[in-house]
Amino acid sequence: MDEPIIELDEELAAFVATVLTPIFEFRTGSLWCVEWWRHTEILNRVQDLCDGWNQIDEEDGIDLNTWYRYYLDHHMPIIQNKENGPLKGCTTLEHQSIKTNQWTHPTLTD
Repeated sequence: MDEPIIELDEELAAFVATVLTPIFEFRTGSLWCVEWWRHTEILNRVQDLCDGWNQIDEEDGIDLNTWYRYYLDHHMPIIQNKENGPLKGCTTLEHQSIKTNQWTHPTLTD
């Protein structure tokens, strides 16, 4: 799905702006989309990154090293895969829809 969402969660937007983007903005060739929230897969992966981040330093939570290893290091190579990742064709200046009809299914009838 590549449909715009009605309202972007403020906590998630703040996480991207204050945590995720600063980690990757200095890397040459990092792939990102100016309208990242329009990609359902990215929205889900970023939500998982944010949820993990919120567990740092909580009682029985995780530490920063664990967040990097199990969250960031898992999701970002998938998110930023230039060949077949969900942001393929996007830039930090322009959103590119990758929606196709390859998953169209016939309508089921009774």
